[in-house]
Amino acid sequence: MDKWNPELVVAEYNTLREEILKRIEIRYQLLTITVTAFGAILAFGSQLKNAILIFLYPLLALCSMIIWLSNKYDIEQISAYIKKGIESKVGKENLNWESQRVLIERQGVERLLSYGSTGFFISTQLLALAIGIVMLSIYPGANNTVAVVCAVLAALCFVLTLMLLLPRKKREASVNDSPHQKPWRE
Repeated sequence: MDKWNPELVVAEYNTLREEILKRIEIRYQLLTITVTAFGAILAFGSQLKNAILIFLYPLLALCSMIIWLSNKYDIEQISAYIKKGIESKVGKENLNWESQRVLIERQGVERLLSYGSTGFFISTQLLALAIGIVMLSIYPGANNTVAVVCAVLAALCFVLTLMLLLPRKKREASVNDSPHQKPWRE
């Protein structure tokens, strides 16, 4: 085993765990902001009978979801590094949270828990699309070319969201992989 400084390893571990916690906090803040924006856009768009405004929500939700996924990916990277770069150095009898977490993931618990957030992004976009389309059909003055183009763009945002959020098989990094290698989804 290479020589390593336990104090530096513990400091690195604590810093990385703090970064994970901060990224989790950012993800919840994004969800809160997106929920608030959804309610405000729906209320304001409905009151003004403006379908175009409502069709802007799927784009906002897509952007929020991409940032949300980016933080999720970074958390997975940090987690993989802790597991392979730190826990393997100090021994699983000393630090083993990330190794244990992988066992929980394999049981499908994490997938079930993530449906809340992914379901939120999908369902609110679908609801905004439906309300916007209904408004286009109810209010003839709102049915113009710009509104139709916005509806198509909102539908494309929804499809892209589905493509990004649908469950995909995770590729587990092999034991021989570098602790610096990034985990990814196939």
